[in-house]
Amino acid sequence: MRFGIGQPVPRSEDARFITGRGRYVADIDLPHQTHAVFLYSPHAHAAIKSIDIAAAQATPGVVAVLTGKDWVADGLGATGPEMMPEDMGGPKGYRTKRTPLAVDRARRDLLRAAARRDECRRGGEARGAADLRRRGK
Repeated sequence: MRFGIGQPVPRSEDARFITGRGRYVADIDLPHQTHAVFLYSPHAHAAIKSIDIAAAQATPGVVAVLTGKDWVADGLGATGPEMMPEDMGGPKGYRTKRTPLAVDRARRDLLRAAARRDECRRGGEARGAADLRRRGK
């Protein structure tokens, strides 16, 4: 059998990865490039009483710190699912619209509660500043 489940697939890209010559999206470094880091809610279906963004805003290199309330205030609206089963001939479903950042309630764990853009290289510093809020510093 030439093709089928369990058959080896020849891969032409492996040589560059195992010899350290692979190129990744993280390797892109453009002038004026910024990185975004999202802070996720550790709790499912939790009410968002407040988000303190002062520590993140005070961090050097931060361009913006955004919350769901900022999204709504800018009038950006909600987004729906890109594809539903009905789009492929399946049963009709309800297209739930949600904002990309949680506004008043984190409806599931790991919902983006805040976003931060900054000028640091590789975004590692941005992750560190986002963690400041998580640790309560």
